Amino acid sequence: MENKQKRTPKGTVSVYAVDGRLKLRWMAKDTMNRPKRFVFTFGAENEINRMGADRLALDIGMDLVSGNFDPTLCKYKPRLERKLNPLTVARLIDRYVNAHIANDQSASIGALSSAEKPSIAAFQGDRD
Repeated sequence: MENKQKRTPKGTVSVYAVDGRLKLRWMAKDTMNRPKRFVFTFGAENEINRMGADRLALDIGMDLVSGNFDPTLCKYKPRLERKLNPLTVARLIDRYVNAHIANDQSASIGALSSAEKPSIAAFQGDRD
């Protein structure tokens, strides 16, 4: 009796663990319509991540069958819900200067009125 490992049927997504990490593996066509083996690392191996990986495997499998598979995998990556507000160097310096002016009561610049306090905006022109 042979002890061969049973292969998954074509078009299905396998979920397995390697070194404590969950991975999804399947075959599909890439962006240039060539057959390719895709591997997607999901996260640490635990019960919650296993359920999420199984759910993602079902979604990818349904997309493979329906012809809606995204070979770039962007569709299957988690999206950040919060909007990132980039901090520019000018804003960072302005925050630093204002924080030190507010905290330094003994400096002569601390005695200046708010209209006289230096600001990085004066040095950067109309770039903000």
